[in-house]
Amino acid sequence: MIFRNPEDMTPEQVQSIDAYSGQIVGGNCDGQRVTVVAWLPDEADIDRMVAGEPIYLMVFGGLPPHHVSTTFPLK
Repeated sequence: MIFRNPEDMTPEQVQSIDAYSGQIVGGNCDGQRVTVVAWLPDEADIDRMVAGEPIYLMVFGGLPPHHVSTTFPLK
């Protein structure tokens, strides 16, 4: 699936992003619905991370349960 910008925001404000939506199989979250998007840091992002700067997660409209990982699929 593809998430696109909300109607009240322009594509310049919020870029489209590919996503996976499905169900977790196995583990302590078995059966839970999950949506996964992947962010690929650019060179400037990597430089900031190496320097110890944080990664920020912004969710508009509230913060549902979430999981940040370097692996996929989640099991």
